[in-house]
Amino acid sequence: MTGNGPGGPDKTGPSYTGDETSQGEIILRTKRRRQIFIGGLILMGVLAVVFSLI
Repeated sequence: MTGNGPGGPDKTGPSYTGDETSQGEIILRTKRRRQIFIGGLILMGVLAVVFSLI
């Protein structure tokens, strides 16, 4: 694919290495933030089960 279109080799802008683009770690410093995060994970699991049964 050539040219200035999306994904073309003539793309300008910053380039990043794999280490620079890796996902960050989740930092849950307070007990409340941990509870909200775990609650959200549980809720997603429950919703996945409910929607799979429908």
